[in-house]
Amino acid sequence: MQGDTIERLFVSLPVPEQAMEPIERSFGQYPQYIERALPRENWHLTLLFLGEIKNPTQYYGRLKLPLPQQFVPTVRITHVGRGLNKHQLWAYAEPSGVLANLRNDLMGRLKKMRFRFGENATIEENDFVPHITIAQLFPIAGGVGMADFPVNVSWSAHQAQIVRSSPQPHGSRYEVQHAISLTA
Repeated sequence: MQGDTIERLFVSLPVPEQAMEPIERSFGQYPQYIERALPRENWHLTLLFLGEIKNPTQYYGRLKLPLPQQFVPTVRITHVGRGLNKHQLWAYAEPSGVLANLRNDLMGRLKKMRFRFGENATIEENDFVPHITIAQLFPIAGGVGMADFPVNVSWSAHQAQIVRSSPQPHGSRYEVQHAISLTA
């Protein structure tokens, strides 16, 4: 008999290449504060952090079903600045009703599945601040005032992704498990 597996999972929107360059240009405003820029391949906008999930493959079949939206979700990045976690630099996305509805649709699906959220899951409405974590800041930068930097870039999100996060010595490694189509 095989033992239980536990995986750290989240559902996110991928960031397309054309959106990365304008965001990355903001680094020039913060060189003295950035300890480590996250690799572009790790950039994503988290819709739901599901937590540490026991035997998650049992959920994939239902979770990855298409989730067509009335409108294709548009993600619009408004600015870069210190994150709610004061040791991170975030690219903030406009908290649109379309993104909130998409997140609520995912929550509804999970509730119907009687999904068992793991520890530290972000399932409360007020937990949702749409953003992309783009860099880690030096610890000393936590108490320093930093101005936000305006960024205006947007894209249409045609799919969400179920992603597994594996802790590594220099940051997490992300592996897409499945795509969830957001179009009919």
